[in-house]
Amino acid sequence: MKRRWVIPLIVMVILLPLLIFRWEEVAFKTYTNSIAIFEKDRWTGQLYVSQYGGPDDTFYRIPEFAYDYSKKEWDIDKAKNIFHKQKALTAAWWVLLAISAAWLLIEFYRPRREESLPF
Repeated sequence: MKRRWVIPLIVMVILLPLLIFRWEEVAFKTYTNSIAIFEKDRWTGQLYVSQYGGPDDTFYRIPEFAYDYSKKEWDIDKAKNIFHKQKALTAAWWVLLAISAAWLLIEFYRPRREESLPF
């Protein structure tokens, strides 16, 4: 097979848009000194609340389902579980991209064998 470089190229063409279109902004709300943006992670299907600003001018991204509305507080254990899942998916994406890039580079820079003569 002479065109082994096609497979990693196709994988990279699939992987790059996956990262670009991973987050979808669903809604946003402006407060006095901060902005809350509701974003959906298309890989995990989870809704996140990202807050920019505030009194300490920081950034937070917390899974929305980890908020317990009855207690009006965040469930840190639920948030940690989804963050581990999110990090694992992101790491898997990077590993696949690195393997595809390495494979592509090896295919292009590998010395070619001369065709054997039929006699």
